[in-house]
Amino acid sequence: MNRAAKKGFTPLDPESSCLRAGDEECNLSKSIDKNPVLQGGGLTGFTLVEVLIASAILLFVLMALYSTYLMLSQYVRDMSLQAVLQGRTRIAVERMARDIRLASKVSCLPAGTNITLTFDPTKMGQVGSEWISQYRLYGGQILFRPNVSLSKEIVVIENVNLGAGDKLFQYDSGKKLVTIDLKIENTSLTATQSARLTTIVRARNVY
Repeated sequence: MNRAAKKGFTPLDPESSCLRAGDEECNLSKSIDKNPVLQGGGLTGFTLVEVLIASAILLFVLMALYSTYLMLSQYVRDMSLQAVLQGRTRIAVERMARDIRLASKVSCLPAGTNITLTFDPTKMGQVGSEWISQYRLYGGQILFRPNVSLSKEIVVIENVNLGAGDKLFQYDSGKKLVTIDLKIENTSLTATQSARLTTIVRARNVY
């Protein structure tokens, strides 16, 4: 038995046809021939059309999410402004109601835009001379003058919307009741918020 037979070398065998000097290159070539992935036959990818379709779907989803986010943000912003407006309306009405309860004399204009309050310190457990205060609606604002003898006025609230036939103040002298009907509107770029509060106050110190 010769050396070629001992080493299993058969020149006619295609699996053993590589020379010793080229064994490494031969093995690599055979691996490529046997591996369909390395040959390129097993590789799969996306075509340009598939990539474009996937990109369009992703863009549509992102636009929908962003639109929803903007709507929710605007809703939260509007609700916050509405809450602030209602709080301002309540504070203004409570302030006017407090002064009406303490007044010893009340008078209103027929139009219902002004109310004049006279305070007697002795009826409030204080000393001194009486004074007159006034609330009036002017230019969409309710202005308060602590003492009519002075020119100083304080802005109580703004954006007052007095509709046709509405009266801010109504006084029933027989029952000594004052009705306050306050409506506020605030118009922004996106929406209009409004708040309305009506309350009836008894002038307890009026006799």
